Amino acid sequence: MKPIANSLKHLILAALLGDGDMYKDDEKGQCLYVNYSPSKTDYLQNYILHNDLEKYVDVKGKTGELFIHNNDYLQKYYEQWFKEKEKIFSNQLNPKLLTYQSIILWINLFGSRSLDSVVVSTTVIKPYLRNLSYCVEKHINTTVVPGKNALKIHDIEQLFINTMKISINDSSTIATFLTQKEFKKLTDITICLEEGEII
Repeated sequence: MKPIANSLKHLILAALLGDGDMYKDDEKGQCLYVNYSPSKTDYLQNYILHNDLEKYVDVKGKTGELFIHNNDYLQKYYEQWFKEKEKIFSNQLNPKLLTYQSIILWINLFGSRSLDSVVVSTTVIKPYLRNLSYCVEKHINTTVVPGKNALKIHDIEQLFINTMKISINDSSTIATFLTQKEFKKLTDITICLEEGEII
């Protein structure tokens, strides 16, 4: 059960980092709902199937909707993430409240490329965005800048390299954020390393 529990927690945190909201269902109890780009459905479905999470979630791929059913973690996260129905993330400046995997899921599901960064949407309210950016930064080891309803990550190349060490599925999705110039640079570095050249 532990691997499933961890995978479920990563997915819940990713949804909360994004635009996820919680609501009470009279029959099902505490539930979590989030919209995402339908183009990310294959990535999301792959994560769910790979981690045996089918019974915990419903996915509407054509409309980009994810529902996470009532489970042992949602009430705990509701108490941490929400204050009078506003999403605050947390009053604590504690990176341990997030996980690396949840952050990568969040970036891959809710990120979009701008001219000089990947912009990842969030509905955490403005006064708490600095806390959130600090905690995310501590996990991914690259600068994270608060923006309007979003966090911005500028060093996508380093993020890709870090993620490549952990997961092919995640890193291949991160790679879609790279520009052609960035991708070529990384390819050239890889070729040089394989040939034993000093960069």
